[in-house]
Amino acid sequence: MGSYTKEELLPFYLEKTAEQRNKLFADTARTAEIFGVSQRTIQNWIELGWIQAIKIGKKHQVYLNSVTEYIKREN
Repeated sequence: MGSYTKEELLPFYLEKTAEQRNKLFADTARTAEIFGVSQRTIQNWIELGWIQAIKIGKKHQVYLNSVTEYIKREN
């Protein structure tokens, strides 16, 4: 599962079932908890374009694979 363009990420998200979405995406709070960083760090990484997320309503849904890939690249 590679990275997606901004235009590809939303259709990828929408084609998944709720169960699949919960495995592949998380809001910023849950993402921060999973990866052991602050929620603000996750928000910064989104703003800087270092990880992928889509905005659903008022919350970002973070593509968890993009966080794993980012951390691997930086370490």
